[in-house]
Amino acid sequence: MSATVNIPVNIPLEMIRGLTFPGLILQCVDPVTGDPVHLAGKTPFAEVRREADDDLILDLTPEVSNVDDTQILIPTKDITETANVLRGFFNWALTIGTDDTNRFGPFAVGTFSISDTIAKGDPPQPA
Repeated sequence: MSATVNIPVNIPLEMIRGLTFPGLILQCVDPVTGDPVHLAGKTPFAEVRREADDDLILDLTPEVSNVDDTQILIPTKDITETANVLRGFFNWALTIGTDDTNRFGPFAVGTFSISDTIAKGDPPQPA
């Protein structure tokens, strides 16, 4: 049996300024066998830019997570972190490397829109 897997995976993301960005967990598996891919000793990079060689708009600060190092966590950004992010339509990409200069991928890409909420007033506060 053969399967067609599109790499990179297309994952469009959206952030609304002044609201919590929920984050994302990506399970890393071999696209052919479905076996978990262990990322011990690797560093994920998830960056938002207009185009590939443009200045960095936002670092999504991903990290390898879970006990067996097979997941990448793009953490939650709270309302103070999203409040003053540049508004616009951008692109993001996830690469994996051994350091900042030795990167492979991208393994995930997508559009990344940053907008303002249209609601008036203060957002509800957690209880």
